[in-house]
Amino acid sequence: MSLVRVHDQRLSLWQSAVAETAAKIMKEAGAAPSRREEILGHPWVQATSRFVQTRLTKTDQREGLSALAADGVDADEALTAMSSLLFDICNARLEGRFEDEQKLRDSYWPFSNKDPNFASCEKTYLYYYAATGGRFLYNDWTIQGKFNLNYGVIEWTIPNNGVVGIIGDWGTGMSDAKALLQAMVDTPNLAAIIHVGDIYYSGTPTECSAYFSEIFYEVFGTGSGVPVFTLPGNHDYYALGYGFFTMLPLLNLGIPTASQKASYFCLRTEDNGWQFLGMDTGFNDSNPANQFNPLYAGPQLVSSEILWHRDKLENFQGATILLSHHQVYSANAKINGSTSDFSELPNVNPYLLNTFQPYFKDRVAAWIWGHEHNFVLYQNNLFGLAKGRLLGASAYEEMKEDDPYKVIYPDVPYLDPSKYQLPLQKNGYYPHSYGLIDFSVRKNPTDPVQVSYYQFPSWYPTAPPNPTPSLIYQETFSKPVPTPQEPVVSKAPIMLSIEGGLNYISTAYKGIAENYPTVGTSPAVLKLQDITRNDIVKSGDTVWILSTDTSLGYYNYLYVPTTHWLYWESGGFSAESFTITKLDLSVDDVIRYGDAVMFESQYYPGQFICPTGDGYLTTTKVTPAVTFVVHKGIVESESAVVVTNQQETVSSS
Repeated sequence: MSLVRVHDQRLSLWQSAVAETAAKIMKEAGAAPSRREEILGHPWVQATSRFVQTRLTKTDQREGLSALAADGVDADEALTAMSSLLFDICNARLEGRFEDEQKLRDSYWPFSNKDPNFASCEKTYLYYYAATGGRFLYNDWTIQGKFNLNYGVIEWTIPNNGVVGIIGDWGTGMSDAKALLQAMVDTPNLAAIIHVGDIYYSGTPTECSAYFSEIFYEVFGTGSGVPVFTLPGNHDYYALGYGFFTMLPLLNLGIPTASQKASYFCLRTEDNGWQFLGMDTGFNDSNPANQFNPLYAGPQLVSSEILWHRDKLENFQGATILLSHHQVYSANAKINGSTSDFSELPNVNPYLLNTFQPYFKDRVAAWIWGHEHNFVLYQNNLFGLAKGRLLGASAYEEMKEDDPYKVIYPDVPYLDPSKYQLPLQKNGYYPHSYGLIDFSVRKNPTDPVQVSYYQFPSWYPTAPPNPTPSLIYQETFSKPVPTPQEPVVSKAPIMLSIEGGLNYISTAYKGIAENYPTVGTSPAVLKLQDITRNDIVKSGDTVWILSTDTSLGYYNYLYVPTTHWLYWESGGFSAESFTITKLDLSVDDVIRYGDAVMFESQYYPGQFICPTGDGYLTTTKVTPAVTFVVHKGIVESESAVVVTNQQETVSSS
């Protein structure tokens, strides 16, 4: 059984505790494991893998456990039951449910002669909670950094002719992960490696050392001059960040200026032409309840970290590459819960998008993330982002049945659905991948950089002969050049796209009693009538939203009823007035084409227009509010619409 990972903090930490205890027992028996594959083959680890996979779909596994303690029962089934009971015993103790704990121990007693040492895993599991007092670790620039905004800025700089390697979800400790890193060593002018997160199972100190830092020192050597920087994923916080923050000061020991102090960082080129901004999205995805909570949306950044990133973007004149573990949007994965604030945008993270969207127009060249164990080039300019790239397949063995390229959300299309994808191998696994960003191709500091993506074989347990990387695709990252946009004038024809994506406020659905605006890829031409000044529309103005669809007649004012869906109504109602607010007010308050805006109902203060999960519009109280990007539209006739500037980037100037 290959590496099994689950998106659950306590289950992942239990996997870590069992694996570490098994390795200790093996070492004491004179058979110390030299590879992680040997630990994965241990009966305890395999039993725990079976247990955690089942626990995700079945919360109560105690029924029939007593029968599994009888003589003659299959040993694998008995060990799986033991892992389940020990896990529940640990959590009963953590939560102070002592009566439950005693009942569980009574249930475990018949198993005690099956494998007496298995119970020692409990001690390892509880140790990690005791070590941190159950508190998740985080280095805040306002606390540990004492309000110094340079806290988290890496003093070491990338040589102007350097190449930076990007890997994601790499911390498995498997032999193919190590081999991929060894393949990167031969890259000419390799200056640094950046990892966008996840050390498995739960980022304990043992795992962070054995499956991350020790492998880097073994492959590169302590005096190589090639530093590594890393972000935490959700798995890095499953041991409460204890291993991650213990590891950070031990990385790059031979390069004092390359010390990374926080779980976020700013890394710049020597000539200040480019910078990497790495963010910590793992901290707010560390709660085990999040994975099953339909109300959960996110993750989002710690509020103080948002201020830190904005400072780096607003006070740097070069180009920026954003890095995160979690995705901004996805074609395959659900990000927001079915009853969360952003259930109508299941595959988009508005927390991250709205934080950085104002900088897409002139500063952010690309955003690279992991979390999904795949390599994807998304269509350029989605949601105003020049290039969004998924690079999370550097070590975890993704299998055929995972179907990582299945398109569940077509509103986030691939750059080319027929190209640039990892091919399924004969062994049933998808290959790994990594990226190389070459700064040597520049003549001037902010010139474009060349980005190359490679695939590398994955395997378990046997390596293929002579595994070598092969090129998938090359492209350039360029600093965006904003296009001056004209102001929006009251009653001018416009279109409104949701978060700057491919879905718009679309044509009306004609119901029995009312006509409802829909959400779709065919934009409806609308008008904003500014009743504050009847001139150039500005942030804070009161506006009516009118449809230009002549078939609606006088019933062409967007209306907020007491029922769920918004519909088109005749004019003259107070429920038709909205306050328009510009997302980015750093330059001025004028609304221009390409700007992201929000519409707050004046009849229901605090409620903003947003799409529903069934393709209509409603208003809801949600922070941050869903944004709409304003595009220019021209009505040619009653039935024909010309859409212009659909690929406008979000603008504030």
